[in-house]
Amino acid sequence: MRAPLRMVNVGCGPTFHEGWINLDSFAVSPSVIECDIRKGLPFEGDHFAVCYSSHVLEHLSPTEGEQLLSEMCRVLQPGGIVRVVVPDLELVAEDYRRALQSALAGEAGAEDDYDWMLIQLLDQSVRRRSGGAMSDFWRDPARRNVEFVVARAGLEAEKVIAESRATRHTASRRSLLKRLRSRTFAQLATWARRRTARMLVRVVAGAEAAAAFEEGLFRNSGEIHQWMYDRFSLARALERAGFCDIVVCAADTSRIPQFAEYELDVVAGRIRKPDSLFVEARKMPPGVTRAAAASISTSAKLEVTER
Repeated sequence: MRAPLRMVNVGCGPTFHEGWINLDSFAVSPSVIECDIRKGLPFEGDHFAVCYSSHVLEHLSPTEGEQLLSEMCRVLQPGGIVRVVVPDLELVAEDYRRALQSALAGEAGAEDDYDWMLIQLLDQSVRRRSGGAMSDFWRDPARRNVEFVVARAGLEAEKVIAESRATRHTASRRSLLKRLRSRTFAQLATWARRRTARMLVRVVAGAEAAAAFEEGLFRNSGEIHQWMYDRFSLARALERAGFCDIVVCAADTSRIPQFAEYELDVVAGRIRKPDSLFVEARKMPPGVTRAAAASISTSAKLEVTER
């Protein structure tokens, strides 16, 4: 009987499968290892057959992103598969341009669609509070273009919209005590240090400095998008990290054995994040030069089916 593949999900968030090694900065389950992936991956080289990462890379600077891809390459076995999922800048920009043209033409309902596309393009890079304008848009009970939004933002948006409409007349914010009980000791220690620092900044430097300090903490919390990728820039970053045989996939296709069974990108037949770019690549086998790998990767990029 063949041994199961060693597979790691880097930056899993709440979406993971127990058949994988799951890493995230906040462990939401005993099945998740708490790890700051910006500081490297806690594994030996050539360890895994498969590495998966969804909607993580855009939360890092381009330099940090390439460092993480290099770490994924390091821990993969030669010929191992990496699958990287990110918001698709090309797709979002095309949808924004179509919504703009419709709004300029005065088409019915186009202004709501335009407002959403502008938020989807910019909000996660510029917001100053958790959820930002995106959360406000989802939770607006008067919102009419729900189908348009869900078709682009996926299951998360659908869930938030449904919950907000079901509970908008009741209190929905958890008490401070309940939020604290859900945290680990290390997370509580970090929370206490930051709370103390906030108070000290306010006392020493005043309210304006305290507000700037608060914004800095938020922007460094991991929620902000620091970059966006299209199929060219992501393929180039993968090449630089040591990958070859780079291909753009559909959400429901993969070279990872039985990938659909894990329901990481497609849940019950529905794409979890429809605005995504799905790219797979292989770690360069021993003896293959970087120049040869780049040639293979470039060919793969050029063969991608146009949208």
